Amino acid sequence: MIYVVYGKEEYLVDQKVKELAPTSINYDLEFDSLKDVLFDASMMTLLGDKKYIVVNNPYFLSIAKEGDPVIDTTMLEDYLNNINPNTVLVFKYYKDKLMESKKITKLLKNKGVFYEFNKTNNLDIIKDRLDGFKIDKESINILLDRVEDNTGILINEIEKLKTYKYDSKEITKEDVLTINKYEEIDFFKFIDHIINKEKNLALNEYFSLLNQKEEPIKILIVIASKIRLMYQVKVLSEKG
Repeated sequence: MIYVVYGKEEYLVDQKVKELAPTSINYDLEFDSLKDVLFDASMMTLLGDKKYIVVNNPYFLSIAKEGDPVIDTTMLEDYLNNINPNTVLVFKYYKDKLMESKKITKLLKNKGVFYEFNKTNNLDIIKDRLDGFKIDKESINILLDRVEDNTGILINEIEKLKTYKYDSKEITKEDVLTINKYEEIDFFKFIDHIINKEKNLALNEYFSLLNQKEEPIKILIVIASKIRLMYQVKVLSEKG
């Protein structure tokens, strides 16, 4: 089976890939060759069990940019005409759009299944995941403000709230403020330490977050969000 999972919502992309390929061999086309991937995909397993292969950065699905590796997709076209039924091949790409007009994209759509995870409505996610729980509008707004429109963090916070209020099924403003404390840490300060290569200071901030029971993946998501914001500000500033 062939899957293509793509979109800007990296957390949701990762979750879907884990669902499709719970135990996988991982490749990255920035470093690995597509030829090696397809050779692995074509090989039968010893006991005939399913083999899961995840391929990161399939650059051939989007418009080529300077610095992107040049990938010959001829072998992939051949593989699509003779897919190994014991291999689940998942292409994972953090891109919001694919080049639909490309021959290889059309072939993959014909032979496989595509999942797109771009901008989602976080309010709908709250309503869906908190079905059966009571939460007022003010508490929802506070939650949305504190997660900075990051879907991955939002889902983590919702799951924590559901566990915290499992018995009463009623979530208040105080519950949201109690559970969601990550904004109390100065992430810009943390990022400054990282950028300035101040290893010990950065580690102190990191361990402070861990002591507050924050998950490493959540910390990474917030850092990425802050750096993205800093970059956007820099670009807009240069444009006046």
